[in-house]
Amino acid sequence: MITQTRAASSFSESEKRAIIEEILKGARTKGEIWRHYAGAQNDHGQILRWMRQLGYRGKTIPSRPVSLLSMPASNQPQPSVEELQRRIKQLEQQLLDSQLKEEAYRRMIDIAEKELKVSIKKKPATK
Repeated sequence: MITQTRAASSFSESEKRAIIEEILKGARTKGEIWRHYAGAQNDHGQILRWMRQLGYRGKTIPSRPVSLLSMPASNQPQPSVEELQRRIKQLEQQLLDSQLKEEAYRRMIDIAEKELKVSIKKKPATK
């Protein structure tokens, strides 16, 4: 592995193609490959520029899928169907309450604008 950082301009065309091909295989991440060849943490878009320059237009850099097996298992017991239904009803009630509260605020603003003849609402074009 290279210990010194290497400038992106110092790579030959064959090295650029080898790096791109290795990334497209998807065995290692783009960051791992860039650190191996250039010794830097981030390529700052250099690999994509090389791909455009060298004609890899239709190719995309594969993303590493997240394996469900590698995720930590939850130690909490799964809630029962009744608990989930109760939680849904609770959330629906909270939604209804917030919608009623919003409507009350909207009406209060409308009444205040009419009685005080002052514009309170923000205009859509205002930044």
